[in-house]
Amino acid sequence: MNFIIKNNQLSLSFITLLLTSALSGCGAKSKLQDLNHSANEQTQLSLKKNSAESIDEKLTNELPYLAPKVLPYPQYTVESKYSEEQKLGVRYYSAQERSKLKLRIQDGLLYNTEGQKLDPELDNPKYSGRSGKAIFVISLDGQFWVTFDQRYGHIHHSSLLAAAPVLSAGELMIEDGQLLSISNASGHYKPAATSLDVALKLLKDLGTDLSECERFNINAAGIKIREQNTLPPNELLKNLNKSNVN
Repeated sequence: MNFIIKNNQLSLSFITLLLTSALSGCGAKSKLQDLNHSANEQTQLSLKKNSAESIDEKLTNELPYLAPKVLPYPQYTVESKYSEEQKLGVRYYSAQERSKLKLRIQDGLLYNTEGQKLDPELDNPKYSGRSGKAIFVISLDGQFWVTFDQRYGHIHHSSLLAAAPVLSAGELMIEDGQLLSISNASGHYKPAATSLDVALKLLKDLGTDLSECERFNINAAGIKIREQNTLPPNELLKNLNKSNVN
């Protein structure tokens, strides 16, 4: 009797093994396809991730602007506390991108490289909530770089020249090409009030109409002070010479 039971148990185990093998065989192809599909998905995701990282690196790790010449005025560098700002999402323009930000002066008015008068276009959602102000920097060769596209945590003064040293930095109020005000408001560079002398002298040399331009100085306490209108060129040069001596 025990012999019969043992034989039956062996037969049942053998049948179970055969059925398991058969079922496994039926699903092996499907399982293999699933594995291949999963591997392909992982590969695609990896490629996309690498591609995205390459794009980000291209957009955010640009070399600082190298001026072809250096004018004899005081220079300002980005505050050290902003040295890691790219990792936090601040964008530095490439050479091709910043080429569109060059300031042009024609008949006393401010134009972009496409021959359009600079204007905040306050009815354009792209610049809404920015009070018509543009940010600017002056590279060491005296070139002005201007944009209305200032966004906290994304576009700052340091973005324009990829954190290169500048002669001045701040804000401009412009309407239909007419310069209405200038200030040295820049938390990244914190230029002195004398940097406005440099900016105004260079603007005057370029033929800018400064008749309606007001000057605002951001002092060491961060207070905005309205100063007199633009100084004559001789007075500007006196101020600059004093700052160079100091």
